[in-house]
Amino acid sequence: MKKQVLLSFLAGALLAGTIVSIISLQKGNLAEEPSPSSSPRFVSQAELGIWEQIAAQNDSILHAATPPPRIERMVAPWEPSEAIILSMQLEIMLNEPELAELYIEILSKVLPHTDAIALYHRSDRPLVSRFVSLAEKDSRIGDLVERIEFVPSEIGSPWIRDYGPLFGYDRSGKLILFDTAYIDPRIQFSNILNARTSPDPSDVQRIEAGIYADVENLRGSDISPSILAGHLQVNRSLPTLLVRPPLLLAGGDFQLLDSRTAFVSQSTLEANGGRTDFLESLFRKYLGIQNVHYLAPFPGETIEHLDFVMQILDSQTILVAKPPEFEDREITSFKLLKREAAQRMTRNKAYLQKHFPKARLLPVPTPPPLLPSEADLLEAAFTDALILLAEEAGIEGEEVIVEKRNERGQLTRTLHEAIALRIRKDLPSVRSLSLAQDQKTIVSHYMGEPYENLRRATSEPLTHYRSYLNSLQIVLPNGKELILIPRYDPLPGDDPKVFERMEAETLAAYRIARPQAQLEWINCSNIIDRMGAVHCMTLTLPQHRP
Repeated sequence: MKKQVLLSFLAGALLAGTIVSIISLQKGNLAEEPSPSSSPRFVSQAELGIWEQIAAQNDSILHAATPPPRIERMVAPWEPSEAIILSMQLEIMLNEPELAELYIEILSKVLPHTDAIALYHRSDRPLVSRFVSLAEKDSRIGDLVERIEFVPSEIGSPWIRDYGPLFGYDRSGKLILFDTAYIDPRIQFSNILNARTSPDPSDVQRIEAGIYADVENLRGSDISPSILAGHLQVNRSLPTLLVRPPLLLAGGDFQLLDSRTAFVSQSTLEANGGRTDFLESLFRKYLGIQNVHYLAPFPGETIEHLDFVMQILDSQTILVAKPPEFEDREITSFKLLKREAAQRMTRNKAYLQKHFPKARLLPVPTPPPLLPSEADLLEAAFTDALILLAEEAGIEGEEVIVEKRNERGQLTRTLHEAIALRIRKDLPSVRSLSLAQDQKTIVSHYMGEPYENLRRATSEPLTHYRSYLNSLQIVLPNGKELILIPRYDPLPGDDPKVFERMEAETLAAYRIARPQAQLEWINCSNIIDRMGAVHCMTLTLPQHRP
């Protein structure tokens, strides 16, 4: 996963200057911790070196590879479970009602049947009672809140699937928690080197400080399996064994077909050095996997995990994604995305048909990805034109638009006077900056190319896919089965009838796959732009079977 995708999900990410407090706390008497009233200062290279040493020592304890276990087998998702596990970013949730509603909706489907284990960042401890108070007032889960176990941790991400463990059993019956690494050192190193290319020393220090703060937050999420192992051992009396394979592996990119066969995407192969022999030997030694298969994820700057393009519901049934349906609108990057997605999904299906001829392959539609609207494209181009004018006039970017409140307290936005005068002088035909046609005229004039040419050449920096396969399968001890399926509200420009058809096709595929399962929709419209849905947000804790 690329850095900007990773870091956009971090709860309470530390600002660039505040890395000082982390350094001070970790190195004891080497520096005094700044008082709350002191202004942020830049961190010296010597201090960064000390922090790096301490981080390396920390990694030797929390991330050093352990010996391979005496593995009996991995646990499949369709085996009985005794709880679901999720991660709650309480500060964000309590400030974003839509996100809180998503968690309550998930819990409302699950708590009548099983427990929930909720990891939260220990600094959010005062907010646990606020969430409980909110939940108790909700008629759907008010009487079931006691089934939630709140576990303090250092996790700063909602994506427990990727940071949490994979599960297996050793030969003595212990539950193995496989703690694979998630932070890709290639990306860390590249980001630091990019920061150091800046000619401004203070800029280098500021960027590096921000990177180290982000990495520290990622590290807190990446060690969540050790927190969970302790909780299960002490609070649930589950004999556990924490195992750390020397693997970079996201939980959303690992799917079991049986105890000997697993799927990962090409991104996992690349992150582990690109050597199939090396990767497969680690899978054999640590996970007992004898056969590893590689499929393609969706293309673009996006989440490259298989739980967006396939879902295995038992050892004979595989749901596979059909190419996403969307209009390319004659925009080159959209056309390329559409073509690549169709090619990859077609190759995936052909590969599965060839290597697993006895398996049931059930195609599931894929909604259109979240691509910028025509208004978004014009706004981006118009903003670029205004910034270009601001640079020529020596005006700071944040001063281009002036925000003020009028006598009624209403917020008004006006263009910087110098830029407005320039536009009136150069383009007297422009009547209003709020009219689309006038904005196109401004863009074409100052960008030196017709707006339509710029529009066709635009590129989407991030691609947000909406997938019906990012679902959670829960098999209860009594054999009852529950499947939570993500759904999405049509956006302006989407055809509601297309979504109705897709949902009907999706339900039909799941019913064929698991005819006795209770199927429940979970509206993920408010989380998908963070590049995840139900499967990414949840894990199932296997029912312990000595």
